[in-house]
Amino acid sequence: MNGKRLVSRQHYGNDASAWEQRKLGNYLTLSRVVGHTGLNARKLTVKLWGKGVVEKTDSYGGSASTQYFIRHAGQFMYGKLDFLHAAFGIVPEKLDGYESTLDSPAFDMSGIDGLFLLNRVTQQDFYLRNGMIANGSRKAKRIHEDTFLDMSVLLPSLAEQQAIGRFFSRLDDLITLHQRKHLSHATKPNHCSMCLSGCIRHQRKRLSICKGDLTCPLARTTRK
Repeated sequence: MNGKRLVSRQHYGNDASAWEQRKLGNYLTLSRVVGHTGLNARKLTVKLWGKGVVEKTDSYGGSASTQYFIRHAGQFMYGKLDFLHAAFGIVPEKLDGYESTLDSPAFDMSGIDGLFLLNRVTQQDFYLRNGMIANGSRKAKRIHEDTFLDMSVLLPSLAEQQAIGRFFSRLDDLITLHQRKHLSHATKPNHCSMCLSGCIRHQRKRLSICKGDLTCPLARTTRK
């Protein structure tokens, strides 16, 4: 917590309010809008390791006995059976109206920043610790909605959440850009790419900034 408060005060102002423990149920509301069956639903799924919500390709078709529920852009989702594998994401605009089963519940958010929340829950100290309380065996744990909503997170003010969320969004965009450039040029790693790799390893473990050389574009961006 001290590290988080240090970064937030350094980069988002000295008047940052105290971080407080709050239950997710104070900010998330379960959505259960009945949709189609598995035969004709446009399906989406939540990828592992915080890689987002994507369209699901069902090569075997669906079942008429499986009920799907409509999801909307901006809703937070997680995978009940893959909680321990950080299956979290936010529904993108292009998948508005797509559907999932109750094994991938969706929540409307109010009073909390989605990007901040996503970065928080994809940290190991959250999903591993909380995942241990799930029902089932170690290989088949299932986190139900009421259990999830009863979990707690440390939160700063909404304004600070939004600032931190934007920071991580810019960082993710910059990481993606550098990865694409690295693949397109196929050059061997230099000092900047080493700095970038360090940021990739640590960005979701804690609220930290790149400590690399000031000539690194990533370092310059995070110091604005």
